[in-house]
Amino acid sequence: MRIHRIAIRNFRGVQQADIALDPTGVTIIEGDNEVGKSSVADAVRLILEETDSSKKARIRALQPVGRDVGPEVSLEFSTGPYRLVYAKRWLKRPSTELTILEPERVQLTGRDAHDRVDAILDETLDRGLWQALRLEQGGGLNQASFALPSLGRALDLAAGGDLTGDREDALWDRISAERDQYFTATWRPRGLRVDLAERLVAAEERAAAATAAIAVLDQQVVEAARLATETTELAARQEGLERAAADLRSRAQVVATLRAEREQLASRHQVAASEHEKWCSVAERRLELAGRLTRSRDRLAAAERAVSQAAPARAAAEAHHRDAIAAHDADLAAVVEAEAVHLRASRDSEHRRQEIEVAQLRERHERVVTDEEALRVAAAVLDGAHVDGPLLARIEQAELEVVRAEAAAEAGAASVSISALAPTKVEIDGVAVALAEGDAHEVRLTSSTDLVVPGVVSLSIQAGAEDRARAERVLAARAELAHLCATAGVADLAQARHVAAARAEAERTTQEAAARIRDNLRDLTIEALAQKAERLATKVAGYASERAPEPSIPADHDLAQAAAREAEAALGACRARLAEAAAAITARATERNAAEIDDKGLATTVEHEAATLAGDLAALERDQAQLSDDALATALTGAEAARGEATRALASAESALAAEDPESLDAQVTNAAEARQRGADAIARNRLAIQRVQLGLEHDGEKGLARELDDALTARDHLQRALAAIEARAAAARLLYETFDARRSETRNRYLAPFRERIERFGRIVFGQSLEIELDADLRIERRTVDGITVEFDQLSTGAREQLGLLARLACASIVSSDGGAPVVFDDALGWTDPGRLPQMGAAIALAGRECQIIVLTCTPGRFAGVGAATTIRMAGPPRMTIVDGLSAS
Repeated sequence: MRIHRIAIRNFRGVQQADIALDPTGVTIIEGDNEVGKSSVADAVRLILEETDSSKKARIRALQPVGRDVGPEVSLEFSTGPYRLVYAKRWLKRPSTELTILEPERVQLTGRDAHDRVDAILDETLDRGLWQALRLEQGGGLNQASFALPSLGRALDLAAGGDLTGDREDALWDRISAERDQYFTATWRPRGLRVDLAERLVAAEERAAAATAAIAVLDQQVVEAARLATETTELAARQEGLERAAADLRSRAQVVATLRAEREQLASRHQVAASEHEKWCSVAERRLELAGRLTRSRDRLAAAERAVSQAAPARAAAEAHHRDAIAAHDADLAAVVEAEAVHLRASRDSEHRRQEIEVAQLRERHERVVTDEEALRVAAAVLDGAHVDGPLLARIEQAELEVVRAEAAAEAGAASVSISALAPTKVEIDGVAVALAEGDAHEVRLTSSTDLVVPGVVSLSIQAGAEDRARAERVLAARAELAHLCATAGVADLAQARHVAAARAEAERTTQEAAARIRDNLRDLTIEALAQKAERLATKVAGYASERAPEPSIPADHDLAQAAAREAEAALGACRARLAEAAAAITARATERNAAEIDDKGLATTVEHEAATLAGDLAALERDQAQLSDDALATALTGAEAARGEATRALASAESALAAEDPESLDAQVTNAAEARQRGADAIARNRLAIQRVQLGLEHDGEKGLARELDDALTARDHLQRALAAIEARAAAARLLYETFDARRSETRNRYLAPFRERIERFGRIVFGQSLEIELDADLRIERRTVDGITVEFDQLSTGAREQLGLLARLACASIVSSDGGAPVVFDDALGWTDPGRLPQMGAAIALAGRECQIIVLTCTPGRFAGVGAATTIRMAGPPRMTIVDGLSAS
């Protein structure tokens, strides 16, 4: 397929455009955004796909906003042996017109024209190829699938075979259709195979159900006979259980009588035991009262003895406490005196320290005054000395330049030698020089020199150009030196060095004096320092006048400190003794208090024990008054005899009851009753079972189960034969499909090579000669290798993926071009490609354009400047535009 001309009118924002294209080669359509480039590509696609009656949203979107007109497209193209002119208008007065120019002229309109174009395209164009070779604006970077019939045929021919023609494709379609009757895409059964298999399973289930029903009927007959026998056995067993239960009931009546007698005796035994326990409690209480009385008498005697023994210890504790108070008072007086001595010694030590501090403050003040004077002198020097280090270095460099210039002038200058033949005077540059006979004088010529012999001759001697240049350098060096000396206020280098040294010394003095002032003043001003010294001196003088003369102040600070330390040690010792005396007072007071408390406690104890003894004696006498000791002994003896008799009678009754084993008898009676009930239940169940079996035999015997089983087996056999037949056909279809598919895969693998080689041929222009690619089953690029480094396609940069996608389309188009192929359309492509790679992409596009038609739409003209052989069409902005053969006119 080749497009020769595209004309659009009233199409979105384009009123009219007419573009002629070369059938082979590259056509670049340039234009700013929104001038209608993408509309051109959309027009070609829509005229081939949509009928003129379409009201789809994408057709309605073509109508210009605010204008009651219908969008129109006219397309002249060739495909296979046909050349056509095809025109459509949508929405307003829809129409379709077709003129077939070749191989014979035919004109059609309306739906006939649309259907005829569809038929021609189905006959001549691989629509999948047409779709794959279009890269539309905003279409993303996804690769196109090139598993296309037309590309397959072209690749197979390139590989030397012809297994992908229409006949082979039709055969493959029939083989696939046959396979699809029996299998899904994943080789699972489908269709009639599934239906027959399900019907066979149902028939087998029906046969199994009939067989099971007959087996159940046979089991019911056997069960009826078994139940009849069981009826007789259950009746005989139940009669025996009834006799055993009657015997056990007789024994149970005897045991009940023995149990009643035992309960009566147990009740009498409990009364006798309670009575005995009561008299035992009374006797225990009588003994407890007598014991309490004895213990109270013992405690009262002990308390009276303790009172008589505690008096001497209490007197001793009081005497010790008085002695401790007297010792503490003496130690307290010693501490007071030691504190006074320590205070005087501390003040004396502080007085001597303050005297030293006064002297130090005055020394610091004198040093600050001296250093401030040094600062004033240094500041005066700095004000008059303008030569610092950098300026001195410049003067020294200028002096050196003067010396070098003069040396160079002396070494290279010409000279004039004057010899006096008789005493004479000469003037050299206005300076008189007297020469005796035989004297010689040499004059260096650096510039112009005037030589005059008064009254005889006047000579003007000019130096050469080089001598003058050297002389000028000397003058310039001297001028620079003079300027620098004048700036510094000195006459020459020696004075500059002297001034610089004086300035450096003044700066050093300033820094050192300022540092000393900071060290001496610290956080004070000089006035504050002087005031502080005077205040402290006044304080020192006042202390000396106010202090008592005796004892005298130690001679110096060290002696004063030693006296203060001795006084502090003595004070500490006194305070330690005072603390010990205070502790002794506390200890003696504690001992005295404890003695007093003990004495009071013992007296209280005596009173308490006397009261307790009186109470215990009264309680015993009250209890004896109610019941004497003899009466209590008689009652206790009678209770013990009655309890013994009751115990013996109860033991005899329990022995007689135990001989009858009442627990075992109870268990036997309970078990006999349960056995009788279980037997009755079994008889009832047997009767119900007999009734169910009889009903089942009557019901199932009328069903015709044998006939049902025969019908199910016949249906099963028929379905088994039918399923075996279709399974055989399915196996054959699978074998044919897999064999043919394997052969097609071999062929596909063989013709992958030409496609891969064509992509690599174009790609090496862009990525270099080391480029290699790998294709998947759909002929998409799977991975790329450059310089031995392999990268999956999806992991490549956006630009590289875009470039490979374009190159694959170019390769496909160039391979199928000999069979007609389809145009390659790039709308706003290479937007992700860096400028350095655009020329190589342009060369690859130009190379592909030699074999196929390539249409490029771009809003960036420079992007495709690297395409060599290309026709450029400029779409301008005016609303009415006509473009013919690459020239635009408004």
